[in-house]
Amino acid sequence: MEVETEDEVCPLDRLHSTIVGAGLDESIIDGSGSMQLIRWVSAKNLRMSHLTLQNGKTSSSADDDRGAAIYSFDSKGKLVMNDCKLYNNVSGANSGAILLCTEADFRNCIFDSNKSKKTGGAFAIPGTCSDNITIDGCSFINNQTDATNGGAIFNGGTGKLFVNRSFFKGSRCAPTKATEQGVAIDCRTEGSELGV
Repeated sequence: MEVETEDEVCPLDRLHSTIVGAGLDESIIDGSGSMQLIRWVSAKNLRMSHLTLQNGKTSSSADDDRGAAIYSFDSKGKLVMNDCKLYNNVSGANSGAILLCTEADFRNCIFDSNKSKKTGGAFAIPGTCSDNITIDGCSFINNQTDATNGGAIFNGGTGKLFVNRSFFKGSRCAPTKATEQGVAIDCRTEGSELGV
């Protein structure tokens, strides 16, 4: 399974969308370093499992170029990812792999070598968002941002971030900055729970 167009992202506009792969090495959505992979703005719920999203890329710093693998802003639904891998996705804005502005649940996922120009090497939640995010049993490896905070995860929204049984290694932010915060996680929401 591959993205076949070089010019457009995959739009998901049905009420409910489910993508089930055959395994991380068998089912791969590959942007070849030239495109954003999935734009999800009007689907009710999006469920993905047993697949890899890799080599997504956005070049500009525009808001629409946040999230090189998945752009999910104000979708009014829930994103559920189980046993997925997000690898080598690069954003010219924030949110290297995923821009999140919806309720989301990540289980047993791998975020590996994703990068953003701004906050959130793996993913970021913008300040305008109020949805809760749950992360359980996930691995964040070698994610980085050129900004000073949120090498793996940046939560600037008002919703709560729940992280449990998850592994962080090799997260990086811009060095030698006085404002450097949260090399792995920068969470600014009261009541969030980090049970790493």
